Amino acid sequence: MDTAAVAAVPARMLLLLSLLRLPSGLGTRQRSCPGFCHCEPDGMLLRVDCADLGLTDMPANLSIFTSYLDLSMNNISKLPLNSLHKFRFLEELRLAGNSLTYIPKGAFAGLFRLKVLIFQNQFTHDISIFEQYQRKSDFI
Repeated sequence: MDTAAVAAVPARMLLLLSLLRLPSGLGTRQRSCPGFCHCEPDGMLLRVDCADLGLTDMPANLSIFTSYLDLSMNNISKLPLNSLHKFRFLEELRLAGNSLTYIPKGAFAGLFRLKVLIFQNQFTHDISIFEQYQRKSDFI
């Protein structure tokens, strides 16, 4: 082994050690947050605020680690089937002030941690979108 190779080993070790000592958060990849939304950490999870942005659809690149999602005061008219299924940690979903006309059966399936679901000031058209839900078990 030549002397240059031997000298490179301690330099690589120092680089590795310095990377291991990065302050928390600098060495990890940021959880995905749509650029137009405001996101903040919630422990290991993420709070996402996409309120009052004129959205017509749910943002596509939300983190599966989202615990709070505010989509209120937008122009969302439909919740696509399976659009919420990946959010296993979601505890609060705010949909107030949209004009939802369609919520597919099972739209909230798999959201076992969901504690708060807000539809306030929602239905300017027809509330028959809930007619398909006879029992709580039909809703989730």
